[in-house]
Amino acid sequence: MYVFEESGGGKEGEWVAKVDGGDDGSGGELLTGSGEEEAEEGEGTRVRVWGGSEPALAYALGPKFKVYVAPQDGLKEADKIDTLPGQPKLNPGEEFNQYAGYVTVDHVAGFELVMNLQIGNPWIDENDGTLGEYDYLWTHDLNSDETHAGIHKNCDFASGNKSETCIIYMNKSEDEIGNIDPYNIYAPKCDMSSGTKVSETLVNSFDPCSDMYVEAYLNLAEVRAALHVKPTNWTFCSDVGWIDAPVTILPGIKRLIASGIRLWIYSGDTDANVPGTSTRYSIKRLKLQIKKPWRPWNSDGEVGGYVIGYRGLTFATVRGAGHLVPSYQPRRALTLISSFLQGKPPPAFPAKPR
Repeated sequence: MYVFEESGGGKEGEWVAKVDGGDDGSGGELLTGSGEEEAEEGEGTRVRVWGGSEPALAYALGPKFKVYVAPQDGLKEADKIDTLPGQPKLNPGEEFNQYAGYVTVDHVAGFELVMNLQIGNPWIDENDGTLGEYDYLWTHDLNSDETHAGIHKNCDFASGNKSETCIIYMNKSEDEIGNIDPYNIYAPKCDMSSGTKVSETLVNSFDPCSDMYVEAYLNLAEVRAALHVKPTNWTFCSDVGWIDAPVTILPGIKRLIASGIRLWIYSGDTDANVPGTSTRYSIKRLKLQIKKPWRPWNSDGEVGGYVIGYRGLTFATVRGAGHLVPSYQPRRALTLISSFLQGKPPPAFPAKPR
């Protein structure tokens, strides 16, 4: 885990970093520099950074950390979004007060950037993720018994070795699923040419074609100008050729738990692409003590999902939600996120009389 702090006292653009030092700044290796620098960083390194200008910025990236320090005067104002095309008309006295890519931090209170963390439908571990996908498909009646048994018998996801027979069964699994949306197995697919009214294809007011609307909107020149972004062809999920994805982030999860931050992981239960099954397999590897047993949680009098509390981690599901939980179940997502922000578990149902 990385902890960053900054304070005044040095020259503008200079920075000081302590690697593997104590929380009080004692011990560790002292690094100094100016502008942009790199330093080697080991497993589990704690880094504290002090900048000479106020305010300044510090970032940590990958196996090496880069420290950027630069005056930020005027950047907040330059990033202000004054208006967005198509936004509702404001009432007299109202102001559209939004900023592009700007996070305000209390300089007096300090610069600990990671306090609490909530992760939705995460791909935690390659092996658990792939096995969990196929188990999810079978338990939700999307794959046959024969295909499921063939995958378990012939596919060794732990080693990454996939035999020809394994690949045959994996392809058979895909064929058996049919043309459905793996991000929400119960939602309709977008079909702009069908002539069907949008209202007839909604799942809890979710429009399956919303990706296309957002893509078209964000590629408008006036929208790019309002958001202060460079001219580019934005797509909902671009193929960037990502080659540095880790096989597992379980070590990172362990570090987050050890740091003492409040960590929640949640999954929409109709997502077959990154299903809760995969997440639960990965959580099981952590061998965490159960503090609060599995139970349903209450959202407007209905079962919003299920939750279990471990030592250092809470896992919750959102009933009827796909990969993008707030898009499919906005009210249940609001209940879950509000509980997280308030530092309390999702609401419980009244105890039933025995």
